[in-house]
Amino acid sequence: MIGTVYRASKRDAHGDPVDQHGNAVRLSGDGAKLGTIDGMIIGARTSDTLAVRGDVVSTAGLIGWPASSEISPQAGDVVELDGQRFAITGPTIWGRPHSLTGSPARYCWITASAN
Repeated sequence: MIGTVYRASKRDAHGDPVDQHGNAVRLSGDGAKLGTIDGMIIGARTSDTLAVRGDVVSTAGLIGWPASSEISPQAGDVVELDGQRFAITGPTIWGRPHSLTGSPARYCWITASAN
């Protein structure tokens, strides 16, 4: 699966993405587009229907990408996969060489959520 990664070029004191004038911006479009990653995987996905909001589903899980990729998603990024936008919420996990064999990692993983 090909994923598009969006990253804020600047953030305010509260951590919100802003433009060069300090105005809040949405992480979408060419202005925030960092690039694409081919070979992304969605794993360990769980979903919950939010009864208070009606037809809203909260989804959380892991997103994986090839360790050889030039782009690595990080906390605060938005990744769009198959039309669904995910907020990246955690640090990269399982992306280091194997502790016993020293073999390089094939995939890196990070936690993500979406509503």
